[in-house]
Amino acid sequence: MNEVLLDNMKFELDLSSLMKKVRLTENNRRYDSFVKFLNEAYSVSRPKAIYKSLYIDKKDNDSVTMEGAVFKSRILAVNLAEVNRVFAFVVTCGTELDQWGKKREKMLEEYWADIIMQCVLFEAIDIMKKDIVDNFNPGKLAFMNPGSLQEWSLEEQQTLFSVFHDVQKSIGVQINPECIMTPRHSVSGIFFPAKVDYENCRLCPREQCPGRRAPYDKDLYDKHYSIKTP
Repeated sequence: MNEVLLDNMKFELDLSSLMKKVRLTENNRRYDSFVKFLNEAYSVSRPKAIYKSLYIDKKDNDSVTMEGAVFKSRILAVNLAEVNRVFAFVVTCGTELDQWGKKREKMLEEYWADIIMQCVLFEAIDIMKKDIVDNFNPGKLAFMNPGSLQEWSLEEQQTLFSVFHDVQKSIGVQINPECIMTPRHSVSGIFFPAKVDYENCRLCPREQCPGRRAPYDKDLYDKHYSIKTP
């Protein structure tokens, strides 16, 4: 399948939700400054995403091969045991917003910019997911991303990037030899059809995580992902 590029996303951040994240109220003396700051961020924001449908060629206990690319992960292999097609993706808050954020010199503005970029990224993920659902009707979707769990290493991002023609040229996202992406508010991963709810968070013991979406389940790996011996 050809790659799908989303580079003209229409979105709107929820001001009340943002206010809670930055711990401000309308009565705060910094309220007007934050609203002005947010409007400035909006004026330069251009989040982008690229995704591609991949059919699975081969599966074994610890890896999945898709269009010649071998992804090594026990958890991924189990999650895709009954799946024939997935959607690989890279999504970013955008180089424009990233460059704007880097120009902030005050510590408070750096903090505000980081929260805004994070929220723009989450909006972009939702828009991309909706585009996949609207165009392919895959059913209920879950996703995994390299580096979020020990069982799918960050180095696997190189393999994921390899299934695309040129991610940097398409959406401006670069990956260095240590597999760190720039802009840093970017995410790569795989969406896949799931009959049950799946969240990486349930397998991750890290307690102080701002992106946690579900509680850690210490027994989940042994129940569903460990290799059973006779």
